[in-house]
Amino acid sequence: MRYYFKRVNDFRYYYGFLLGLLIIFLHIVFSVIPTREYLNINTVFLFTPYTKWITFDTNGTYSIPFVLALPLFCSLGLNQLVYDDLKSGFWHYKLPHSSIVRYALETSFLSFLNGFVVCTALLSIDLGITFLLLPNIIPNFILNSNTAVLPDFTYFSKLYYTHPLYLFVFYIILSGFIAGLFSLFSGMLSFYIHKKFAVISTGFVVGFVISVLATVFFNQIYSPLLLIIGFSPVYNPPITLVVLMYFVILAIVEMIFVLGVRKNAIL
Repeated sequence: MRYYFKRVNDFRYYYGFLLGLLIIFLHIVFSVIPTREYLNINTVFLFTPYTKWITFDTNGTYSIPFVLALPLFCSLGLNQLVYDDLKSGFWHYKLPHSSIVRYALETSFLSFLNGFVVCTALLSIDLGITFLLLPNIIPNFILNSNTAVLPDFTYFSKLYYTHPLYLFVFYIILSGFIAGLFSLFSGMLSFYIHKKFAVISTGFVVGFVISVLATVFFNQIYSPLLLIIGFSPVYNPPITLVVLMYFVILAIVEMIFVLGVRKNAIL
């Protein structure tokens, strides 16, 4: 693993994080900060970290772009190491000093970890800054009755009015796992697609198309990206189904990843 840690100093592997950070910056500047002007004793419960955090921001102006762009900026990280190894020819040096299984596990782990860390870091930054700018007032079921915190659209919705931070931690972790899967998917494509633009953008296109279909065929098609919005615009499937389907898809992508390593090793 030391070999990989030496390569993370390359600035281009952080373009995705910077892209996500731009969306966070826009959310803070144009959605969170302006609400401070309206803070008074009558409206203070409306503008809190729990109502303005990007994935729970009721207007959705930045939550929707953030989740739709998630596959894109998670594909601009360490998962590119696989593509770079293949294109530069370093692959032919690295693989004889390792094994197919070991290389597959190392690179797939880094690809997944890249997406998980990028997403959780961005959401944590947005939440932390929001806490610094707005009063820490826990939502009230009566006072915040205008927010759509319902079991059909928000997982563990009761926590929103009792322990909202626990709920936010759940959504941060859930988002991280979804982002990790998209990052791993992008790394896997490197073994089968030889155009870098296609490797980076395919996850974004797939996520966008599934999200559109989910809004049309609700209760039939579910989008993993829309799941991570606190006030989801569509019905959420049961959490047990989400966990089951997640690990099935993860296993399939990982298997194709390993087969890609084996295929290119033979070549």
